[in-house]
Amino acid sequence: MFKFVRDFFENKQSFNIKTFAIWLNSSIKNRAIFVYSMATFSILVRYVYIPFTTIIGYLILLRFTRHFFPTVVLQFAYSFLVF
Repeated sequence: MFKFVRDFFENKQSFNIKTFAIWLNSSIKNRAIFVYSMATFSILVRYVYIPFTTIIGYLILLRFTRHFFPTVVLQFAYSFLVF
């Protein structure tokens, strides 16, 4: 993937979807690296980034809305059921 992008900018060639498809299918290793990197990124977003930002967000909410404590706890539990 990175070799194709580097060649694209170094050679100033016009983007050709057929060339990209040939390159992507040229090697099982290239395709596997591309697929696994995208899968790793989506897993990180789903299981690390979203819960982490949810926890931080609800801690901030909890800090400023102490008298709404039961509501915040219920929303927090519901967010984990959804994700």
